[in-house]
Amino acid sequence: MKTTVRHLPPFVLIAFLIVAAAPWSARWAPGGLLEPGSQSIASSANGAGPGPRVSSAGYWTNVTPSYGPVFAGGATIAYVPELGGTLLFGRTGASPVLNRTWLYNSSRNNWTTLAPTSPVPPMFAGASMVYDPDSGKVVLHAGIRVFEDLCVRATNDTWLYDPLANTWTNVTPPDSPPPRIEHAMTYDPMTHRVVLFGGLDLSCRGRIPEYIGPRLDDTWVYDVATNTWTNVTSPVAPPARSVAGLAYDPDGPAIVLFGGAPVDQRYPGSWALGDTWSLDPTTYAWDDVHPESRPPDRAGAQMIYDADARAVVMYGGCGYGKCDRDAWWYDAPSEIWMRMSSADSPDFSYTATLDRLGALAYDPRGVLVAYGNSETWEYHAVRGVEPLVAWASGHATNAAQPRTLSFTISVTGGVPPYRYSWAFGDGETSSDANPAHTYPAPGDYRVTVVVTDAADAYATSSVGVSVPSLAASGEWMPYAASAAVVVGGGSLVVWWWTRGPRARIRRL
Repeated sequence: MKTTVRHLPPFVLIAFLIVAAAPWSARWAPGGLLEPGSQSIASSANGAGPGPRVSSAGYWTNVTPSYGPVFAGGATIAYVPELGGTLLFGRTGASPVLNRTWLYNSSRNNWTTLAPTSPVPPMFAGASMVYDPDSGKVVLHAGIRVFEDLCVRATNDTWLYDPLANTWTNVTPPDSPPPRIEHAMTYDPMTHRVVLFGGLDLSCRGRIPEYIGPRLDDTWVYDVATNTWTNVTSPVAPPARSVAGLAYDPDGPAIVLFGGAPVDQRYPGSWALGDTWSLDPTTYAWDDVHPESRPPDRAGAQMIYDADARAVVMYGGCGYGKCDRDAWWYDAPSEIWMRMSSADSPDFSYTATLDRLGALAYDPRGVLVAYGNSETWEYHAVRGVEPLVAWASGHATNAAQPRTLSFTISVTGGVPPYRYSWAFGDGETSSDANPAHTYPAPGDYRVTVVVTDAADAYATSSVGVSVPSLAASGEWMPYAASAAVVVGGGSLVVWWWTRGPRARIRRL
């Protein structure tokens, strides 16, 4: 870099060369001494546990449109390629008879009612639903319904939804799993079967569902083509439970189960499970997996495989008196759970209803669609994320106002958009990306900025500021830079002093 220094006396040039030869530690600016901004790097992967931390992130977006289902409990969802959207079925009104079928389109961000031409399933809560790509049908099984004797209890009905004909059909075979609610289901593409585990038996006393029967620990598979259920329960299986998370991971391949409730789910704070199990889709043998790090115990969490994350994503659930609003990724081949923080997330807190806290489906457009509490959310999983890097700097823009400094932040990596939190060292703050700040008094200050990305990863950078006294009338004040060189990777700026509009050297 060629540097030209004009009209500087010899002592200034000597000082310039001495400083240039010394290790770089600071740079001068009209507002005083500014130390170089410190660089901070924060990985966007908020992983926990052993093994390498993957460069991945996930974040939620509330996309609730003005028109959509009004949640009153019992909703279940599944993505249907033939409809190009996510199908929802459940009680979306104040009465159990208001079972409706809805469709959510993520590209248009709208809900529409489908109004099937056939009778709809009578189950208004506690059912499970999955899409079968081989038949192109949606499988809905069990749940709570009102029977002819006006008794409310669990059923073992099996219904199929035909998206092309927009019809529901009751296909319940004679040999079906016992009645239940809050069971876990997923589709297994290796065997082309629907896999079911556990649930809760709910019987009727006094025509209200007041008798909470035992939790179940059986495993069943359903073949849509032959309309047959088969009991494949093995001697080694997860303990009985309901409201567990269950998802198929093709990278395993394995069917992963986590958590659940072994006691009355109306009192979720009393007990919740936190174990991880893996089901071999070829032999239906269960294996008790013991990851060194895992999510806290919970029941009612939603689990689905996300092709963009290349992992099973689990969200929410309740346990020990609180509901969680965190997302976890599970990698079946390495048996590792990774916690993925997010700045914002759905609130699917537990209610008194005996059904799941929310519903989750994977949309191949690249998002997870979540529905609960009358809200629609989308979860974006991002892999290959560069680490979040922040670098702060500051400078004075007006020599007549040396106490006013402008600050800038350079950010790379992470998941945009970013949020900024500046602290100027004098008690004042700002959330602007590139703020300006006027200091009320001279002194040395440490300016710090925290940058947070959409995945809740953060990086911190700081810069030191030395603010001079305001120049009285007729006294000398900083005016302009005379030269700049690069020394040891940093920038060195030499300033001279003037009073008035014409630059000249102050005699010492």
